[in-house]
Amino acid sequence: NIMKKITLLIFILTASIGFSQNLITNGDFESGTAGWSGNALNVVTEGDNSYNSANVTVAGNAFDVNLSYVTPMTTMGTAYKLTFTGFSDGDRTIVVGVGLNEGPWTAVTETIDLTSTSQTFELTLITNFANANSRIIFDMGADTGFVGIDDVSLEITTTTCNNGVQDGDETGVDCGGSCTPCLVLPPTAAPTPPNRPAADVVSIFSDAYTNIGF
Repeated sequence: NIMKKITLLIFILTASIGFSQNLITNGDFESGTAGWSGNALNVVTEGDNSYNSANVTVAGNAFDVNLSYVTPMTTMGTAYKLTFTGFSDGDRTIVVGVGLNEGPWTAVTETIDLTSTSQTFELTLITNFANANSRIIFDMGADTGFVGIDDVSLEITTTTCNNGVQDGDETGVDCGGSCTPCLVLPPTAAPTPPNRPAADVVSIFSDAYTNIGF
């Protein structure tokens, strides 16, 4: 019995480590509109499959027609893998990413090319924001036409920008280069100089002694 319990525990741990967890529910729209919002929200069911179906009739700003899923993203520099299925009734683009669900609406996005063939897209997005009121973004108002979205998944992943090592084009550990900017601390004030005779001091920058010339 003890060996069976140990074997079962090892299996559970292996399964947990081997599979990433989808951070959102209802990514397949099988629960209707639950969790989703935006003026592009329109869940339809065809046969045994549900998906979001939007039709853009007038082109404008990409964010004019939006589908969002609100979920916390509270640590800056976190790498997320966003996966979804997208299709249209022709060739057109949509803007996809993650960002704040409130001002200043900071976001990390990519422009995706859709066609009439259903495709699975996988994006790696590294947050430059941190807020519980964050969201997955599908902005589709820049082009006219139909947009279908299905099977949305959001998982935390590992990249060179969050592996605890300075690598790639980083200028610090997990920052700089193509990662989020490194935090630059302001210089601290110089300590008060000791009270010494001026003849014993060579001063470069000081309010207490006469600085030498250059």
